Order: sequence, then C-alpha cells, then structure tokens
Amino acid sequence: MTGEVVVGLLGLVGVLVTAVITALATAAKVKQDLEADYDLALRSERLAAYRELWHRTEPLAKYFRADEVTRRRLRELGTELRSWYFHTGGIYLTERSRDAYFALMDGLTAAVAVEDEPDPTKVEDLRERGSALRSSLVEDVRTRRESELGR
Repeated sequence: MTGEVVVGLLGLVGVLVTAVITALATAAKVKQDLEADYDLALRSERLAAYRELWHRTEPLAKYFRADEVTRRRLRELGTELRSWYFHTGGIYLTERSRDAYFALMDGLTAAVAVEDEPDPTKVEDLRERGSALRSSLVEDVRTRRESELGR
C-alpha cells in the first residue's frame, strides 16, 4: 500500500468513527429530551389530579369542618374517592401515595361497615389517614419545597 492509500483509509475510518459517535450522541440527546418532556407532562397531569383529590378529602379536615362526620358522609366520601381513583387520578399515584390512598379507603370501608355513627376515635383515625395521604401527595409533587430556581 502506498502512503496515500493509507492516509485515505485512515481519513475514511476517522470520518466513520466521527459519524458513529455523532449518531450515538444525538440518539442519547433525543432520548434525554423525550424523557424530560414525559416527566414534565406527567408532573403537570399528576398535579391536576392531586389537586382534585386534595379537595375531596376536605370532610376530614382537622379544623373548622363544614359538616359533621357521619356514617352517611363517610360513605359519600368513599364513593367520591373511588370515582376519582378510576376516572381521574389513580393512574398517577406513586406507590407511596397509592398505599396511603388505600389505607384511607380501608379506614372508610371499616367505618361504614358498622351500623353506629363513627366515634371521635374513629374520626380522628380517618383524619390522620387523610392527612397522611395529603402529605404523600405533597411529597410526590414537591410543592412544599423551596424552588431550586431561587437558590
């Protein structure tokens, strides 16, 4: 082989290596951009769904409840939460929030399974379960953290 052929082959190999590296870097960047877009869309959808769930747990508020917590109201709440789960937001729950959601639903189910009105201890247990769910939702969407942009 002559020197010119060797130089030509080395140049061709260099071009091919550059092309492969560029293609791999471009593919990685496209994948990263798609993942970022997905995460942004998921966060937005999750925030909207969580906002609705937050609102629906208002009957279990600690302070200044609008209505007395009755067996009938707990049954209505359970029905509302079930509807939310299947029609709005169950798909967006993280594993931690899903566990908290089901803990609240288990408590509601137990409270309405008896004929008597819920006693204050049972109402407090349900309030705490609702609070735990809301705390988990806040952690999922990080709304109580200071913005990283402000730092």
